[in-house]
Amino acid sequence: MEQTVFSADQAADDARNGGASEAQIRDLMRGISAALDYIQHLLEFANTAGESQDSLMREIDVRSNNLRAGLDETRREIANSTDVAHEVQNTTRSTVASKTDAIRTDLERISAELETKAEGANKVLGAIEDIGKGIKLLALNAAIEAARAGDHGRGFAVVAKEVGNLAQSTMQRTNEAVDLIDLSEVTQALRKSMANIGSDLDSLGSEIEASLATLQERFANMSERLSDISEHNQVVFELLSGSKDASARTRNKVTWARTDTRTLATTLADAGTAQQKLAGFLKTNHLHDDPTFDRLADIKARGKIRIAIEPAFVGLSFRLRPGDPLRGLDADYARALAKWLGVECEFVEHPWDLLTELLFVGTKPGSPTADVVWSALPPSEFYKGVAYSDTYTYLNFALCRRAANSSINRLADLDGKVLGIINDPVAFTVLEEQGLRWAGNENKPGGIARLSNLIAYSDQTRLHDALADGAVDAFAVDQPIFHWAANNPESPWHGRIEVLPGNILPLPYYYTAAVAADPSSYNLLAAINEFIAGFRPTPERAAIEKLWQGQAINHHLTYKDEAGNLIGADELETLYHAHCRKHGIRIDA
Repeated sequence: MEQTVFSADQAADDARNGGASEAQIRDLMRGISAALDYIQHLLEFANTAGESQDSLMREIDVRSNNLRAGLDETRREIANSTDVAHEVQNTTRSTVASKTDAIRTDLERISAELETKAEGANKVLGAIEDIGKGIKLLALNAAIEAARAGDHGRGFAVVAKEVGNLAQSTMQRTNEAVDLIDLSEVTQALRKSMANIGSDLDSLGSEIEASLATLQERFANMSERLSDISEHNQVVFELLSGSKDASARTRNKVTWARTDTRTLATTLADAGTAQQKLAGFLKTNHLHDDPTFDRLADIKARGKIRIAIEPAFVGLSFRLRPGDPLRGLDADYARALAKWLGVECEFVEHPWDLLTELLFVGTKPGSPTADVVWSALPPSEFYKGVAYSDTYTYLNFALCRRAANSSINRLADLDGKVLGIINDPVAFTVLEEQGLRWAGNENKPGGIARLSNLIAYSDQTRLHDALADGAVDAFAVDQPIFHWAANNPESPWHGRIEVLPGNILPLPYYYTAAVAADPSSYNLLAAINEFIAGFRPTPERAAIEKLWQGQAINHHLTYKDEAGNLIGADELETLYHAHCRKHGIRIDA
C-alpha cells in the first residue's frame, strides 16, 4: 500500500513538472482516492470474514472440549460395563453350577429310592412265582385224587384244604407286595424335589435378571453418551462448514485486493499514461470519481435498479424451484420500489451477510456494485459506510422448535441446548441482552440460560433443515423466515417445525433498506423514504405483510433508536450539501 501511495505522489509531481493543470491533478488525485477507497473496502471485508471465522473457531473449541469430555466419560462407562459383565458372568456361572449340583443330588437320591423299590418288587414277584408253582403242583395232585373218586373222596378234601391254605398265603404275600411296590413316597419326594428345583430356578432367574438390568443401565448410559458424542459431531460439522466458508471469503477478498493493488501500482508507474490508465481501472471496476455523479439519476438513465438480495431467505426472498422468480416479503417490496421509480428491478443475488459489501464492490472483480440492499437488514453500527432508510416493516423475533417439542417454550428452556441464529451481529446482541450465554460471553453476569452452543448460519439454505433434522434444538429467527415454512402446505418443512407465538424481545424487530453512505446516494435514499411512506397505507402493502408474516405490525422504531450514531437520510443530506458546496454543484429545488 505504501508503494502505491508513493507512485501516486510521483505521478502528481511528474504531472506538475510537465505543465499539467491544477484541475488535471485534482482529477488524478480523485481517481487515486476512489481506487484506494475501493481497495480499502476489500481489505475491510476480508477482515470481517476473518472475525466471523474467529467466532466460529471459538464455538468449535467449546464443542471439541465437550466432545473430548464425552469420549472420556464413555470410555469410563465402557470399562465399568465390562467389569460388571465379567462379574455377572462369574456370578451366573457359579450360581448355575451350584443349582445344577443340587438338582443332580436330588435326582440321585430319587434314583436310589426307586432302585430300592424295584428290588422289593422283584422279591415279591419271586414269591408269587413260587406260590404259583405250589398251586400248580397241588392242582396236579387234586387231579390225581379226583381220578380216584368214590370212596377215596376224603383225600380230595385234604388237598382242597391245602389249596385254601395256599390261597391264604398268596393273599398275605400280595398285601406285602402292595406295600413294597407303593411309590407314593417316591412321588411325594419327587414333587418336593421339583418344587425345590423350581424355586432354585426362579431364584436364579431373578439373579440373572437383576444382573442384566445392571448391564442394561450401563449400556443405556453408554448409549446416552454416544448420542451426546453424535450431537457434538453434528454441531462440529456445522461449525466447520461455516468456518470453511469464512476462510474462503477471507482468501478471496485478500487475493482480490492484492491483485488490484498491483494493477493500480502498475497503472501509476508511468506519469505520462497514469491518468489514462487510471480512468480505465476505475471504469473496469465501476468506480466513480466524478463529483457530480448521482446514483438515482444513473438508475433512471439505465432504466434499471440493482438490488442486492439473499436468494435463499425462505419467506423473504426465495424460490422453491430453480428458474422460478424470487418471491417473499422483501422480493415483493423491492419490485414495488422499482415499479414506483419506473425502472426494471434487477436482483443481485449474494449471501446475506455479504450484501452490504456489494454497495462498494461487485460480486466478483469487474462486476458492478449494487444500488441498494433490500434484504432483511436491521440497522447496526456493525455495517460500515452504510446509510439506512426509514423502517419499511416491523416483525417479531421468534423462537422456533421442532414440531411438538414441548420441552422448549421460552428462552430459559434453552439451558444446555444448541441454538441456531442467522449470522447477524444484531441477533448476537439482542440474545445477549435477553440473558443467553455461550462461549463468547459466558462470564457476563445476568444470564438466564447457558447454551451448549450458539451456531450462526451464513448459508441460509441450512436454516430450516438444521432445526428439522436436529442439528440445533431451537432457532431464534425473524418470524417471516419461518412463518411461511412452518404454516404453508407448499413448504417442505410444513408440520416439521413450528413458530412459538409472540416476540422473545420486548420491542419488535425491524428492517431497513441500505445504500452507500456517500453524497451520490442521497437522492436515492430520499426517494426510497418517499416510497416507503406512500406505500405503507396501501392495500398492496397490507397483503404482502399478511401473506409472509401473518399480520402487519405497526411501531415507530427507526435507525435513530439504535446505538452508534447511524447514518440515514437526514445525516446523508448534510454530507450531500457539503459536497455540493465543495464542488460547486447546483442543488435543484
